[in-house]
Amino acid sequence: MHHTPQHNFKMPQEKESAKTTNPEQIERKKRAEEFHARGYEARKQGNYDVAIAQYTEALKIMPYHFKALFNRGFAFDKIGEF
Repeated sequence: MHHTPQHNFKMPQEKESAKTTNPEQIERKKRAEEFHARGYEARKQGNYDVAIAQYTEALKIMPYHFKALFNRGFAFDKIGEF
């Protein structure tokens, strides 16, 4: 019989709901998305150091911003720092 191990890992819950109506949270999400977008454009152009800096700024605003975390990891991998 094949046994699948049980994992108890749970992602930390983001304090900000994706569908928030709180104006401050909406503004923070918008600012984080702007930094992420700039990072993504820099990454597409091969400017990995700039991309990492932009993703880091997004994460300072929203620490659980999945796309910024993922893309920053991708950029670090491209420059060999992982």
